[in-house]
Amino acid sequence: LAPRPWADRLFIVERFAWLAANDPAVRLGLQSIATSGELVPLTEDRIRQFNDQAESRLDRVAAEQSESPGELDRLVELDELLRGLVPIPLPATDSWWAAELKHWTSVLSTHRQAKDVQILPLDIVNFEPLRDQYESITPRLPWDQTAEYRVVDPGRPVWILRYARRGRMRSPRNKGRILIESAPA
Repeated sequence: LAPRPWADRLFIVERFAWLAANDPAVRLGLQSIATSGELVPLTEDRIRQFNDQAESRLDRVAAEQSESPGELDRLVELDELLRGLVPIPLPATDSWWAAELKHWTSVLSTHRQAKDVQILPLDIVNFEPLRDQYESITPRLPWDQTAEYRVVDPGRPVWILRYARRGRMRSPRNKGRILIESAPA
């Protein structure tokens, strides 16, 4: 296969995998592993599953024809993998973490098939019209471990776990997933 424009992004997948294994502040919200609908700590087994999925998803992206609908589907799955790692406290907008997610957003939004993905910024001003296209998750954060995290606006979207797919909303898999800010218990 010829090199792809995103091939250098293997580094970020490796960096996120390293964070999953080494940063105790990172939680997992990847639906295929964290099936409870909560953000969960990364155990050895979950780290292994994350790494297995990272390898599998990278292989599936590489197997697709460039700029095809299938490639976009696989890139959305890879984006979901990266967004499934949620740092607590959430990263600042000028952090390297936010910069990498912005890069992935640009990879998706500049893809030839981009019209099929509903790209949203994290600072969504009016989320209500989109609510039926997204499964909302309101995590119960471990407040004793997140002293730096302060609730600003309960009910506000704070993290996108998976972008919604346009025109394919019949399948629950094509709904987006988003974390909603919750008030401390």
